[in-house]
Amino acid sequence: MKWDVKVDGKAVEILTVPSQLPPLFSGHFLTAFGLTAASVRGNSGSPKVEGTLTLSYKLNEEVHTQTSKVESLGVEYENLGLHRLAAKAQLLELVDMYSSLEGRGEEGKKEAEEVRQQIVDISVNANVIARFTTFVGVDPDKLATFGQGG
Repeated sequence: MKWDVKVDGKAVEILTVPSQLPPLFSGHFLTAFGLTAASVRGNSGSPKVEGTLTLSYKLNEEVHTQTSKVESLGVEYENLGLHRLAAKAQLLELVDMYSSLEGRGEEGKKEAEEVRQQIVDISVNANVIARFTTFVGVDPDKLATFGQGG
């Protein structure tokens, strides 16, 4: 997947989520997202987004290419479902990465902490729960009553 996108006339870097696209089979679909840094959005209100997205794939040992136009859509509200869906997809990938780094012991500890912070930042900014932003509250009075069979 290759992005060639400009925001307000300036080329921007796009993060594809998931970073590695899985194999795709006939009759199945794939959802992928292209994310830009929050700093890309200027003070001018709605930024003008334009460009192309090119998807290359192999079918029966033959390479095919599909190109789609990317352009701005009018957005009236922030924190829409699509943004949260993209955040969830990115969080799934980051949580897997964190678990992998955590399993390496001391050598992956620093990198795991950086990934953990990314998870927290994305979760809080997108208003989506994640492994490190979920808390459970327990009422001790109810717990005591529950323990007594009441």
